Amino acid sequence: MKLPANAEISEVKIVNYLLKNRSKNDKSRFLNLAGYNQSNYQKLIEDIRTQILILDAVFGVILNLVEN
Repeated sequence: MKLPANAEISEVKIVNYLLKNRSKNDKSRFLNLAGYNQSNYQKLIEDIRTQILILDAVFGVILNLVEN
């Protein structure tokens, strides 16, 4: 199943949650390593649309892409 290409991606959640530096559960550090930050959040949204939304969505599957 593919998600719609026009799926809603909240800019507020991207900027104020994913890309905001936090003392706990910080996701911004990982995304910063990939070149994303609050000043170029549009690039993250564009990449989600062009690189993630084109893939099949699989319910209940979580990929561990980062090795500890």
